[in-house]
Amino acid sequence: MLSFDQPELLSIVSSLFSVTLGVVIGAGFFLIGYLIESRNWIFLIDGVRPVCDESTGAKLL
Repeated sequence: MLSFDQPELLSIVSSLFSVTLGVVIGAGFFLIGYLIESRNWIFLIDGVRPVCDESTGAKLL
């Protein structure tokens, strides 16, 4: 068990947690922006919608 009476250990753990949280949040925003930009979110939200028109073969956006 970690004892938090050592200030340098608490500082290291806190810094690592902050960096990890920042990376996770940044990656989440990047992924959301990428999906919106590439319009893949339409198919994520509406999964039953066909990706292409079967009669012409054209992709639907």
